[in-house]
Amino acid sequence: MIWAFPDVPAAEGGFVLVPCPHKSNVEMPEEIRTGGDNGEYIHQIAFKAGDLMIVGLTVAQGMRPK
Repeated sequence: MIWAFPDVPAAEGGFVLVPCPHKSNVEMPEEIRTGGDNGEYIHQIAFKAGDLMIVGLTVAQGMRPK
């Protein structure tokens, strides 16, 4: 679960999701592996203070700097 204390506008850094399959035989896109242009794959979530998000097991998660 992710609980937002302050507001987190879109594109301001913060929590990101990468939808991924549960199959281990699906190859990782090169852009994710190298950190290149990954706008198609990485989704940053905008939060309002107090929002709570439950994250499923079929996504990779991380943080993006401002």
